[in-house]
Amino acid sequence: MTVKIAVSCLIAVLKNFGLNDVNNIYEISIGNGINKKYKVLTPNGIFFLKGIPYKKKAMVKKKSSHLFQKLILSNNIPVPHLLSNHLNKTFILINSYIWEVQEWIDGSRVVINQDSGFSVGFLLYKVHSVTKDIDKKNFISLDILENIKNHKNKVEHLGKKTYFPTHIEKSMIDLFENLENNFRFIKGGSLLTCVAHGDFHRGNVLFRSNKIVGLVDFDSTNVQPRVCELANSIFQFSLKKAKYNIDRILPAALQISIARSISRGYCQGILNNLNCDEIKSIPFFIRYHLLTECLHLLNINDSKNNIRQLEAAIGLYHWVDSRKHKICKLIEEN
Repeated sequence: MTVKIAVSCLIAVLKNFGLNDVNNIYEISIGNGINKKYKVLTPNGIFFLKGIPYKKKAMVKKKSSHLFQKLILSNNIPVPHLLSNHLNKTFILINSYIWEVQEWIDGSRVVINQDSGFSVGFLLYKVHSVTKDIDKKNFISLDILENIKNHKNKVEHLGKKTYFPTHIEKSMIDLFENLENNFRFIKGGSLLTCVAHGDFHRGNVLFRSNKIVGLVDFDSTNVQPRVCELANSIFQFSLKKAKYNIDRILPAALQISIARSISRGYCQGILNNLNCDEIKSIPFFIRYHLLTECLHLLNINDSKNNIRQLEAAIGLYHWVDSRKHKICKLIEEN
C-alpha cells in the first residue's frame, strides 16, 4: 500500500532545513514507491526532498553516504549540495522517515554514445579516486557471495509466489549456482577495493548539453572491488534498451563499442592499470549485476512480464558468458 505523506509534514521538514517560504511541492513517481521524492520550488531556488522509511541500519548508511557525498563534492565532482539544519545535520527523522534536502540538478539521462561513455567511465574513476582520503571502516562492505545465495533464495520464493514455468525457475537457479561456483575462482585478495557509489546507472548520472552535470543518489554507498562497480557501469550503460520503467525487457546483447569507451575512460584516469585478476573478473561481475538487476525489477513488478524478463536475462547471461574472453581483451587494450 502506498503511504501518503501529509503536506504539513513536508513543510515541517523543509522548515527544519531553513526553507521557510515554499511555492510548490511536486511528488516524483520514480522507483518502487517506498521512498518519497519531491521537487520543491522556492523563491531561492529548486530543491530535491527525499524521505526513506526509518530503520536503524538505514540511519547508519545515510550518515556514511552523506560523508562520502560531501567528500566527493569537495573534490570538484558534480554532485548536489546537501542542506544542513541549525544543528549542522544533513538528515533528520520525522514521522518514521529519514529526510534530506539537496539542491536540484537540472539534467536528464541520455542515449549513450562513445563520447558520453568515455565521460561516464572517467567520472567513475574520479569517484573511486576519493577512496584514498576516506576510512573504509565507516562503510558497509558488499558481501557478494552472500548476495548470490540470497538472490537464489528469492528466485525460489518468487517461483512459489507467482507463476513461473518450471524450466525458467530451474534455469535461474542454475545461473546463480554457476555464479557461486565461479566466485570461488575469483582471487579476492588481488581485487582492489574502494568506496563505491553503489548504484551507478543511467538514472543517477545526469547530462545537460552532452556533458555530465550531476551524479545523484548515494544511498547504496558501500565498499566493494573497484572492478565490481566498473562492470556494473559497463552493463548498465551498454544496454541497447534503457527505458526507465519496470516493464523494460533486457536485450540479448551489450554494445561492445560503448563498453570499450567506458572502460577506456575509467582506465585513462587510474595510475595503476587493472591487474590480470581484476580484468578476468569483469565478465563475472557483469553477470552478477545482470541477475541482480533482473531480480530487482521482478521484485517491483509482479506480473506476466516476469517470464519475459527472466527469459531475456537468461539469454543475456549466456551471451556475456560466451564472450567473456572478448570482453577481457577489450579491457586489456585500454
